[in-house]
Amino acid sequence: TVLAFWVFPVLLPICGLHRPRKGSDARRTQLPLFLLLSLAIGVAVIAWSITVREDLHSPSPRQHMRYLEPLLIPLLAVMLDTLDEPLTQMRRRVLAALTALWGVGFVLVCRAIGAGAGDNTLLQWFDFIADRLDRLPALGLSGWLAVWRIVIAAGAAVLGVLLVRRKYRRPLAVAALALCVLCYAGEWRINRWTYAIPAETAARASALNDALQSLDGTVLFLPNGIRQRDSQLIETYISRDFYIVEYETLQASGQLADGVLDLTAEAVGPEYPGHPYTDLTAADWLLVADGVPVDTTALEHSGIPCPDGYTLYRNPTPGLVAFLV
Repeated sequence: TVLAFWVFPVLLPICGLHRPRKGSDARRTQLPLFLLLSLAIGVAVIAWSITVREDLHSPSPRQHMRYLEPLLIPLLAVMLDTLDEPLTQMRRRVLAALTALWGVGFVLVCRAIGAGAGDNTLLQWFDFIADRLDRLPALGLSGWLAVWRIVIAAGAAVLGVLLVRRKYRRPLAVAALALCVLCYAGEWRINRWTYAIPAETAARASALNDALQSLDGTVLFLPNGIRQRDSQLIETYISRDFYIVEYETLQASGQLADGVLDLTAEAVGPEYPGHPYTDLTAADWLLVADGVPVDTTALEHSGIPCPDGYTLYRNPTPGLVAFLV
């Protein structure tokens, strides 16, 4: 599915692998070949080094299109260069068949692709719609996602017809630029929501970092959520060594079945990269995010001010951490 969003821009370069026109340089043929080879290598690297390791057996693996995004502009340039020449009837038929094949495959095979699957700034328009389809009545999320895929496939076919017939190129170029602006504005909005924090929170996090520098012993951070804002804040501002283990990761591992995490006997680690720590055998200090059900009966409040949503405890029994089950 990693080619699901990208096959159509490649179709015309494929059809444009022709003998160079009289007086033209052979490099006009070499560029499409180079781009297709680059695309194939990129897809292979993503599939092997990321998808297999992170999304094996997932019905909706992330596409990681940000790694392939730089190829879009040269692919489009080659496509438009090819359209400057009249396409033979055979190439038109091949192009129509490939477009139909891609459309059917995208609608039927990529049915699990939803919001966030594209992982690409220029696909913000896809995510914007897909992320809101569950609010619509009657068909349900899967049904509306199917409708959205059909709309995209039909739109790609119509766009292809307009380009092949050399109509509306300037309006289409203006629309493409406007779409790029909107996508980057959406990406800016998402990043601001994800990473922006008030100045007071930043100051308190920095003060917590200064206080932690003077503490002896091991600090274990227990965030409430995997790769969420609470873990991002601490990982950004705390410069001393500490361990991080998400509460959800502990739950999923089954190590909290008895309500006690025994660090002397159980190896734990963060969700990413997914390997347990080999040297975490005690936690003298616990930095706990709100919502994590740590049993504070035997813990001592450190008295050190923390940013809102966090509490630092001293753990009198460093090898054990109790939870409310």
